[in-house]
Amino acid sequence: VTTTLGAEGIALRPGEHALVADSPADFAQATLALLADPAQRARLGAAARRLAVDEFDWRSIAPLLERLYARM
Repeated sequence: VTTTLGAEGIALRPGEHALVADSPADFAQATLALLADPAQRARLGAAARRLAVDEFDWRSIAPLLERLYARM
């Protein structure tokens, strides 16, 4: 569970990679919903991990950095 601000700059899709809740009550409700639903927790967790690896793993980032350094 994250907030809109917490997800800023990350290409996550609400409901696919994480639950987004901006009020304290909505955040608590989303957290409780995940605690009660192991399948949804697993699905969101796996999707979030795939997103993190695809976007932030060095194997994804290194080619971008190499191209950037080559232009300097």
